[in-house]
Amino acid sequence: MARKRGEGDACHQAIGRSRGGRTTKILTLCDEQGCPHAILLTGSNVADITAAATLVSAVTPPSKLVGDKGYDANHLRGFLAERGTAAVIPAPRCARLPSRRTQSATGCTT
Repeated sequence: MARKRGEGDACHQAIGRSRGGRTTKILTLCDEQGCPHAILLTGSNVADITAAATLVSAVTPPSKLVGDKGYDANHLRGFLAERGTAAVIPAPRCARLPSRRTQSATGCTT
């Protein structure tokens, strides 16, 4: 099958297709003051969770990692636990059974 001119390099350049056209996501891992410690570019059609381990591997393991509901996955929680990092990630509303009890940033157990 023939491909269109320039189409093969898009994934290597972190360009993905979305409803807005060809775009890029900038994923950033920041400390508690908001200072970036790791930056990763992905195509817009790539789920954030697929790049999470790569992003976290680029920094010294923190004691806690806060993420939004999009990062709630057992494989990410396991990866963080192996590195000695506590995951502070809420379960999505649609989750049948929350993967594990997590402690929120305020210290409340959910």
